[in-house]
Amino acid sequence: MVPFTRAGCDVGVFSVANIEFESVPRDVDTVFTDPNSPERKLADDPTKADLAGTSFLGIAVHCAKNSPLCNNSHAKPDLLPDEPGSYVGFNALYGHYHVQPVISPADQIKDLDGNVIQDAYGNPGFPGFTTPFFHRFDPTATQSLGYAARMLEAGIPIVYLYIADAHDRNLTSPSGSTAAFGPGELGYVQQLQAFDAAFGKFFARLAADGITKDNTLFVVTADENDHFVGGPPSPSNCDGVHVPCTYAHIGEIDTYIDRLLLTQRGDSTPFSVHSDSAPTFYITGNPAQTASATRTLELDVNALTTTNPLTGATDKLSAFLADQAVMNLLHMITSVPDRSPNFTMFGNPDYFNQVASASQGHGTVCSMAPSCVLEAPAFAWNHGDVQRDIVTTWFGMAGPGVKSLGRSDSVFSDHTDLRPTILALLGLTDDYVSDGRVLIEFVQPELIPDRHRYTDLARIYKQINAPVAKLGLSALVYANRSVASSDAAYNTYLTTIAGIVSTRNSLASEMISLLDGAAFSHKPIKPEQAEDLISQGRELVSRVQGLAGCDSGSPREASRAFLSACRRIDAPEDDANTAQR
Repeated sequence: MVPFTRAGCDVGVFSVANIEFESVPRDVDTVFTDPNSPERKLADDPTKADLAGTSFLGIAVHCAKNSPLCNNSHAKPDLLPDEPGSYVGFNALYGHYHVQPVISPADQIKDLDGNVIQDAYGNPGFPGFTTPFFHRFDPTATQSLGYAARMLEAGIPIVYLYIADAHDRNLTSPSGSTAAFGPGELGYVQQLQAFDAAFGKFFARLAADGITKDNTLFVVTADENDHFVGGPPSPSNCDGVHVPCTYAHIGEIDTYIDRLLLTQRGDSTPFSVHSDSAPTFYITGNPAQTASATRTLELDVNALTTTNPLTGATDKLSAFLADQAVMNLLHMITSVPDRSPNFTMFGNPDYFNQVASASQGHGTVCSMAPSCVLEAPAFAWNHGDVQRDIVTTWFGMAGPGVKSLGRSDSVFSDHTDLRPTILALLGLTDDYVSDGRVLIEFVQPELIPDRHRYTDLARIYKQINAPVAKLGLSALVYANRSVASSDAAYNTYLTTIAGIVSTRNSLASEMISLLDGAAFSHKPIKPEQAEDLISQGRELVSRVQGLAGCDSGSPREASRAFLSACRRIDAPEDDANTAQR
């Protein structure tokens, strides 16, 4: 956002995390400090939480200095106290309450089908509200694209938007339903068709406004991929296109992991988790990594098994355990110690793991009701884990300076690469160095000199720095084995992994400094410097692969999780099977 507003461009936002209000009344109270203001009176009234959410959540315009859009009573200071170099004198419009009167004063904003964008009770504004006091950020394609089109037509040149996933019943189910589709189900296909139709209307409308890929950069991506949990489709020849699929079972498998620990291991260690397929564990009292409480809980979690209610098979819950040492390498440690988990269990992707509440049998063994393992048909698509079908996703890009290549699976990339690529295409710079690199394989050659040297250095940079590239996955295999072994072996690992992290950080810092300088300051990369860094990066990857037991092509462990990880680790650097592409 900041590079655009500093360059004089307003930025519109619809349903995108972290750059608009996401919580009422907290976010409203932060900006509107006068408790007697109409915004505060609405947001702070618990009987009007539904209207407040529709009015203030999910929509914003961040203005450039002296922008006409923010030269009015609707604008308030744009608060970014941590921005390098300060961020003073910029204003913003917060929520539909303040955006609509400025960009569409004569009429309410409509979706691409001509319907007013509103909540379930007919209040115009952010449509994510579905049931009293519960706001869902899941706008349909026609809603998000309709609001974005209106922003663009109002002269806002940069617009970010989010569209809800297509595999939940966003269009065809009763209000508030969260039941999921399986692949190829009729309703799933119908929603995808509705999304396609919305994009067609969006691009046609923009073309009529003179906004096309000849003068505008378009970037579309998925924030992550999801793993489907359910039974086999029926009939066996269904494809969703010619023959719809049906499912006898759809739904993730939920576990109460604290009760499983108590039942199977007799472990009553108090902890909380961020519930997920890959839950992060926060042990009460935040003991050290080598403390008995931490080590015992890690070993007990690693030993947990369940009987799969869909298949009847015995499943191991944990695929990889990651302690703080390897989480540091994977960029999962925060600057606030109490916010960093003691460890993470990257789990079996069919399962969603949580801690039981009092009504769910907290503190009781699994022989008592309710069951510790149950099928949950409301949700069937898991993410947040490290399995290939979850971390492999896609992006599409079209516009000035972008090569027309069609589908390309040849380059490892992740989401951090999109921002510097966009800035390079637009001729803008940031006030800090990005974690990603410019994807020069997909842009016109004149943007960056020495593109071959840049590419060679950039690719090894991604392999040592991206969490699900070769170094990260190898380190995760090594960490899992070490965490699950003896205390002596674990202590040796801690010393080794600390050295690896230090070496990686030093190499990555040098590499990204050269890459950033070449991309945004046109500084040439010296051949000998690039070759030395590339050699050191490859040596580091090879060393960690050896520690993981994957350097010979097969790990010491025979589990499917380890075999899968090592196949990906052994893939070529540009193999798309290892990439978020």
